[in-house]
Amino acid sequence: MLETHLGAPRLDRRHRAIRLDNRGRKHHADIACILDDVRACASHSGAHIRPAPESAITAEQRWTFLASGDYIIWAYYPVSGMSSLPPLECLRFFEVAARRESFVRAARELDVTAAAVAYRVKMLEDHIGHPLFDRVHRGVVLNPRGKACLADAQRILTDIGKSMDRCRSDAQARRLSIAVVESVADRWLMPRLPGFKANQPDVVIELETDILRVDPQRNDHDLWIVWAGETITLNANHETLFEDTMFPVCSPALLESLGRPRDLVDLHSWPLLYHLGWPSDWSYWFATHGAPPPDLSRASGFRLCSALVRAAIGGMGAIVGRRTAIADDLRQGTLVPLFDHHNEASTSLWLISNPTARGKPEVRAFRKWIIQQAADERDAVGLPLYRPAVGSVRIA
Repeated sequence: MLETHLGAPRLDRRHRAIRLDNRGRKHHADIACILDDVRACASHSGAHIRPAPESAITAEQRWTFLASGDYIIWAYYPVSGMSSLPPLECLRFFEVAARRESFVRAARELDVTAAAVAYRVKMLEDHIGHPLFDRVHRGVVLNPRGKACLADAQRILTDIGKSMDRCRSDAQARRLSIAVVESVADRWLMPRLPGFKANQPDVVIELETDILRVDPQRNDHDLWIVWAGETITLNANHETLFEDTMFPVCSPALLESLGRPRDLVDLHSWPLLYHLGWPSDWSYWFATHGAPPPDLSRASGFRLCSALVRAAIGGMGAIVGRRTAIADDLRQGTLVPLFDHHNEASTSLWLISNPTARGKPEVRAFRKWIIQQAADERDAVGLPLYRPAVGSVRIA
């Protein structure tokens, strides 16, 4: 019923079992907070909760429907946590009755009988263990405990409405989830991404850059953009967007101060900087040219590519820069190569598609767009040509 109300599934029913899908996981925290507020409401109202014994709760009751007016929440909670939750339908009836200060007027608003309102309010009072209204001649009056409960109930019902609105908007949006290595996102993709958004304004983009914390086996993303050999595990088809090159660079001031190195081993005595996500870049570059790697035990490391490049521009040391990440700095002269182009090492930028998402219009649109961006990058800085899909690979 909840999925029908929202217009999209929230549970993945494959493999003879059910589990939360991406949207369901995203909104589970909202629901959990709301249910905690419901418990707090009961406690705030002076309820003395006695947990129900395990034997008294059936398996069917472990999947509990919590109803509140037009909104239905379907959530799985441990049995021990459900005993403190009042029925949300009763909470809704109580909120209207308390706001209207009349069971009769509440019945008109809810399109039920006054007896139905009175019955559900009594159910809530029995659950809490205290009356919320004082019964007077021909009416009811909200008592202090009821006034405290009313404020909580109104906040809870408002939060439920907002949560369901977020769920519904997610179901209607064309959502594109992309995992991109931080250096590519920061220095290459982000300056170009507004162009894609301008042509696809109805696509909602989620960009993840912390690749080391992504578990591709969960299929949480539609696309990955990674350097060949990234530390993730994934069986998928990949496409090489372009072959990039990497080489040592530093600031003009540092080069003037230390002088141009005569050979690769001279760099061992230089102040070196490296990316904490790719500490092997220096070793890889030296190995490509048959030279022993430097000792990085006294080198400074940075988690963000932008911080690493700024440190190099500021004269803190030399870095192994990928041409796509430092192209603007090379053009502006804020970074200069230490050797000629014969001392470059190559690496590939891969586009990996989630097999289950390839048919989505937004995925197809982004793939076409980024391939064109890669071609433009190739033409601008002289990178090798884009290569189409090369088959199934395992990145490890």
